[in-house]
Amino acid sequence: LGRRTGDLAALASAINGRAAAIMAPDSGPEVLSLGTELRALGERIGDPERVAQATTHRSVGLLQAGEIRAAEHDIELGMRLARQLDQPALIFLVGGAQAMLAVAKGDFARANEIQREAFRHGDRVHRRATRTVRTMQRYAQSDFEGRLAELAADVEQVVADEPARPVFKCVLAHLRARLAPTPDAMRMLDDLVAADVAALPFDQECLFGVSLLAETAAALRSVEAARVLYRALAPWAALNVVDQAEGIRGSVARYLGLLASTLERWDEADRHFTEAVRRNAEMGLRPWLALTQDDHATMLRARARPGDRQRARTLRDTALATYLELGMSP
Repeated sequence: LGRRTGDLAALASAINGRAAAIMAPDSGPEVLSLGTELRALGERIGDPERVAQATTHRSVGLLQAGEIRAAEHDIELGMRLARQLDQPALIFLVGGAQAMLAVAKGDFARANEIQREAFRHGDRVHRRATRTVRTMQRYAQSDFEGRLAELAADVEQVVADEPARPVFKCVLAHLRARLAPTPDAMRMLDDLVAADVAALPFDQECLFGVSLLAETAAALRSVEAARVLYRALAPWAALNVVDQAEGIRGSVARYLGLLASTLERWDEADRHFTEAVRRNAEMGLRPWLALTQDDHATMLRARARPGDRQRARTLRDTALATYLELGMSP
């Protein structure tokens, strides 16, 4: 209707809404295309707010494809416009994406600095959303630093606050499995993977949730869950896991490697981990790269073919150096 009538403001509104509505593993290219059109349209009609919104849509598509540097360029433009407009909602929206990237790249000091500004503005306009994003970004950093137990109450609160977003139940299952692999954690995992992970809608948060469940299945050594999750993730092996602005979790290939290892399909796991190391290195996601190297080393030691032990030692030494440099917990 917007195109047919020539009402460019209405068209911009429609594009902005559609881009937000369709985000899912299979829609990244269209989201990127819509964001590109919205940016051009915003510039044409002189609406910097629409241009700033366009950068957030473009960044989702770019991040999903692993185009980190291009996404950073868009996000920086969006932040300049948000500050010029002095719009708290936009500063929170774009700043949350900036902080998410900084956490995923291991620049925790910069992430904390960005979060202070973004979350201060977010608390003025989207208090519940701000609390959710803050908790999820802290969850990733606390996981890197070996402090997950400190987030238990906050994660429980997010699950209670967001009943329509089952992705947070995946976070809770992950937390419980990591802290103490109890029967309760296994029950949560079984419920979430039932009927081919029907509990998770196929939307922007799908890969984020499944990646958490993959780590949970590996921690609990659940072969049945690993089979289900491998099928769910396999079509998206080339993508990067992102749920803007809750977090980035690196290459999908890492989680396929974990699941293949749980299933003792060693050669598949080796291929997936090799690809995930390459992808996470290219994207500059240093914490996720180190974790992938560590996972790959564990898998090689379990397979124990000639040469595997030396490869594992090299991978683990490299991961340890990154852990120490970034202040992560080995």
